[in-house]
Amino acid sequence: MTAVDYKGRAFNFGSLAQKVTVVVNVSEPKKASHATPQNITHLKELDALHSEYRDGKFEILAFPCSQVSRTCRPDGVAWCEKMGFSFPIMQNVDVDDLEEHPVYRLLNQDGPSIRCHVHTSFVVACNGDRCQVYRFDGLPPRALRSRIDELLSELSGNALQVDLVNA
Repeated sequence: MTAVDYKGRAFNFGSLAQKVTVVVNVSEPKKASHATPQNITHLKELDALHSEYRDGKFEILAFPCSQVSRTCRPDGVAWCEKMGFSFPIMQNVDVDDLEEHPVYRLLNQDGPSIRCHVHTSFVVACNGDRCQVYRFDGLPPRALRSRIDELLSELSGNALQVDLVNA
């Protein structure tokens, strides 16, 4: 499985071995009037989680998406950078349809459609050849904290190894 960051560099999924990872789609609203306080708060909460758990065992991957909502644009990367968010931002992808990115195809399986940006988050932790994937719809990022803590605790007690590069 491959993905490319917003600078055009291939992302190494092997770097996520032995980490808890939050995967979320993000986008910039078309107009400032669409930048709801809730959406901005969710992005700020993601950034706070990224800063808080920045010990090398936690990561956030943000995938800009322009397809799930008429209020989304592919230039959300520039907006996220302007806001000072520190988590990795990938290139614009489709998260729900026949053209969905392989990461979302793997995570979502046959789950419900992803309705809008920062609405659906996946928390992933891999142990050997088995990954635990948890989907959260409609929850603010701060609500993921207990699951993240639980998985980080499990991670510190187990040596996790997974071949994410060849997945």
